Amino acid sequence: MNKTIKIRNEEEKDYERVEKITRMALWNLYIPGCVEHYLVHVMRPHKDFLPELDLVIEVDDQIIGNIMYTKTKLIDGSG
Repeated sequence: MNKTIKIRNEEEKDYERVEKITRMALWNLYIPGCVEHYLVHVMRPHKDFLPELDLVIEVDDQIIGNIMYTKTKLIDGSG
């Protein structure tokens, strides 16, 4: 059985599914419950969010995963 796999940019219509997948993947993993799905939610409008690097993977038109990136900077002890 051949499966159709597609990687594409996340769209607004995907938000609920992506947050649900994130919650299911991380629920009770490190602490009781999880907050990562909320982080996904609040990252999208942030100025450091990189929407061009916000991707979902679909298998047979069903989203099964996602990856997101933000800008960051490292600051050492001297600032």
